[in-house]
Amino acid sequence: MQSLSHDEQRQVLGEVLADQLQAILEYVQEIPFIKRKMEAMDERLIEVERITRAHEVDIRYIRSKLA
Repeated sequence: MQSLSHDEQRQVLGEVLADQLQAILEYVQEIPFIKRKMEAMDERLIEVERITRAHEVDIRYIRSKLA
C-alpha cells in the first residue's frame, strides 16, 4: 500500500474541506426561506389557537344549556 505524500495529503484535505464548505454555503443560502416558512407556521399556529379559544367558549355555552 502506497502512502500519500505531504502535498497529496494537503490536496485531498483541501478537496474535502472545499466540499464541506460548499455544503455549508448551500444550507446557509436556504436560511431565509426556512425563516419565512417558520414565520408562516407561527401565524397559522396563532390562528389555530384563536379558533381553539373560540370553540372552547362555544363548548362551554352549549354545555351550560344542556345542563
